[in-house]
Formats: sequence, C-alpha cells, structure tokens
Amino acid sequence: MAESFHFDMNSLSIRCDDISSEMQDWRSVCSDIIELMNLLVSAEINNLTYPLCRMKQKEISNLLGPVRSHIEASEAIFRRSKILKELLMQHDYIVLLKRILEEELHLLDMMRNLGEAQISLLQYDNKLTLHEMSLSL
Repeated sequence: MAESFHFDMNSLSIRCDDISSEMQDWRSVCSDIIELMNLLVSAEINNLTYPLCRMKQKEISNLLGPVRSHIEASEAIFRRSKILKELLMQHDYIVLLKRILEEELHLLDMMRNLGEAQISLLQYDNKLTLHEMSLSL
C-alpha cells in the first residue's frame, strides 16, 4: 500500500511539472506577441515605416495560430488537472493544489491579454487598411 501511495505522489508531481512546462511555453508565445504589438503601436505609419509595419503585423498573425494551439493544449491539460485536484484534496496536498491553481489563474490572465492583443491587432489592421486606401487615392 505504501508503494502504491508513493507512486501516486510521483505521478502527481510529474503531471504538475508538465503543467508548469506548458505554461512556460504559453508565456513565451504571449510575450512574443506583446513585444510585437508594442513595436507596432510605437511605429509611425508613413511611407518609410509602412512596409515594416505590414511585415510585423504578418508576424503577429503567424504567432496567433500557435497561440490557439497552446490554448487548446492548455485546456486539455486543465481538464486532466481537475482529476488531479480531486486527488490532491483527498490527500490534502495543499502545496501542489496551490501550484496548479496559480497556473490556472495565470492562464486565464494570459488568455485575457491575448484577447486584448487580438483586438489591438484588428484596430491596427484597420488603420493600415485606411492608410493603404489613402495612398491609392
């Protein structure tokens, strides 16, 4: 019985590490998006910087695909984490439970930031489109 219990603890620790690793990947992708968004916002739209802005906008769009994949992967991990939470609460492993909950809160915060970045990207795309139209007149 003691061996079985020990195995369960190791399994829980490994799964918690998997969740943390996934969150690190998620944070990295989101910070790339935020960095590019800041570059776009700070760039002036004129004939010299316009091609650079459009290129950077495409980079952001390309990053959004992997972000969606990260969201889906994270959702799958957190569905599994509900089972972990039940096990953790049964055995009163508060430290591990706290760690999982902190990661979930961080994921929700990152998803909110991603939503804001997507809105900013759409607004910026509208500005670039208007600029393209004014150049063609």
